[in-house]
Order: sequence, then structure tokens, then C-alpha cells
Amino acid sequence: MKKLLFILVVLLAFSALYAEEVAQNKETEVNYDYNIVEKPFDRNLEEGLSSHPDETYFDTQARNYIKPLKKAVAISSYKMNLRPAIAKAKEAGFEAIELSSLEGLNLLRPLTDAQVAGINDACKDIKIISLGAEVGGLDIPSGKEYATRVANLKTLIDNAVKLDVNLIVFDMGSINFNPNDVRYKSLKPKVAKASYSSANLVKAMKELDAYCVAKGIKQAVKTNANSGYLYVDFINKNGLTATFIAFDPGTLVMYGRDEIKSLSDCKGYVYQVIIKDGLRESYGGGLIETEAGGGDVKWNDFFHTLQSIGYYGPLVVDRDGDDYAIGDISRGLDFLNAVK
Repeated sequence: MKKLLFILVVLLAFSALYAEEVAQNKETEVNYDYNIVEKPFDRNLEEGLSSHPDETYFDTQARNYIKPLKKAVAISSYKMNLRPAIAKAKEAGFEAIELSSLEGLNLLRPLTDAQVAGINDACKDIKIISLGAEVGGLDIPSGKEYATRVANLKTLIDNAVKLDVNLIVFDMGSINFNPNDVRYKSLKPKVAKASYSSANLVKAMKELDAYCVAKGIKQAVKTNANSGYLYVDFINKNGLTATFIAFDPGTLVMYGRDEIKSLSDCKGYVYQVIIKDGLRESYGGGLIETEAGGGDVKWNDFFHTLQSIGYYGPLVVDRDGDDYAIGDISRGLDFLNAVK
């Protein structure tokens, strides 16, 4: 009888341990290409950070900054010099801009005092919310190109300080190597694999994060081929305190990711939202971008989720490529005005 009772006690103990493990697993997401990822915590609540550094009113009850979302445009979308591009942005009705390299203005080179004065004069009636750059990913092997990309981003940070702008935005590359990624499609498998380096991505991001801390600004990385929770995990795992997320639902859709779940998982880390759209089935055969509202982003769910995560930062209309008409940018603003 005592032996039977002992066996029953042991079985009950193992059952309790198993039940606890199952419960814990429900709170954990697993990405087999990366590692086990805990659910992200909300840095807004933990550290009292706003969703964007421009916010001015803090609601202590809601634990968030309250302000209407600012309509902005990536000024490089206009494909012209700064002053006519600013004129077009103001004419369209945008309230702010993301400043990036244009004809006659290279933000990856140190700005002179005269250039800083000229930019401030051109932008005196419209706010610069961030500096953006396309330098290529940092997930590449060591060498001259890798060093150049890191140096260019440090210059971008320096230029942001000169212009009194407290955020830079760029694409850091992919957290995971994916042989189906359109960037590697034309390469032989061994060459494609050799052209990717997660170690260098981590090294560069730590270096840039420390540089941002020293300069008193922040950096936001654009979402691309990876799901949202991986960006949060990457930031936390590598101790990046000045690094946040520029959420791009259109590019996530083009890569076949769930843009709504990704946004929810990025709660507390989103410092900028990029208004861009795309076709979900385009992944693997080239990325097909569209004007806002013309693709597969679930915008109604997207804006509800933005509200639920407490985001009150800018919405930045962006269009890549030389063949897009200026009308697409204005239609992007019309779309925003219609849904917000």
C-alpha cells in the first residue's frame, strides 16, 4: 500500500511539472532559424518612453503621450532638389518630413555649416522628424563595403546632431539568412550564404547604438524580411538601448509576413511608421510595391493595432524607385486623411 501511495505521489509531481512547462511554452515563441524568444515587454511602461521623441503631453493614467498623428513624407520620394521638394510637400498638405539624400544633398557626407543653414532655412515652415538613408544592409562579410556602410551611418548620426534632429532611420538588413530572399535569388546557394553575416550585423548595430548614445539621439531600423518579434528580440538580446523600430507594413507584406501580428509584437519599440503598401504574392519573384491602399496591407486592422499599442508618432508616406509619379505620394496622403 505504501509503495502504491509513493508511486501516485511521484506521478502527481511529474504531472504538475509537465503542466507548468506547457503553460510556460504558451508564453514563448520559437523561431527555429534563430532562438527561443520571450514575449517582448513594453518599454513605454517600463521606462516611461514616448512612442516618439516629438510628443509633448504625457497622460499619466493612460501611461502614454497623447497627440494627433503627424502626416509626414520621405522627402527623397520626390526625386528633386530640396527646396522644390519641400514646396511640393507643403502644397500636398504634409506637416513634416523625413529628410534623406536628394539631388545636390548627400546626407552620407559631413554637412558644412553653410549646408546646415540652407537646410534649416528651406525647412523653416515644416518639421524634420528624422534623417533617413539607404546604405545597404549591415549583414554582409567584413571588408571595404561593410566598413563604408558603418562609416556612412555614423556620418548620418553626426548630421542629425548638426540639424538638431533626434532620430535616424535605415534598413539594417536581415536578422536571419533566407535562401529564398529576393536579394539572394540570382546567386548560387554557396555564394548567397557566404554573402550574409549575422555576426557583422550584431557588431555594426552595437557600434552604432553606442555612437547614438554618445551623441544623444536614437536610431530606428526598418522592418523588412523578418517578423516583428525578431526585431524586438534582436534589440534586447544585444543590449541596444538607443535602437528602435521604423515599422514598414508594406515591405513585411511583400515578404509574406503578418504585418498585424508583427506590429502588436513591436509594442513599445515603434518610433516611426512608414506608410507603404505591396502585394503579398510578390515575394520570391521580386517585390511589388504599390501606393498606400493599393496593396494587401490590412489597413483597418493596422490602424486599430497602432492605437492599441499606444503609438502617437508620425506616419511617413514613402515611395521607392525612380518610376513612381509624385501623384502617388499625394494619393498616399489622401488615403491617410480618409482613414484617420
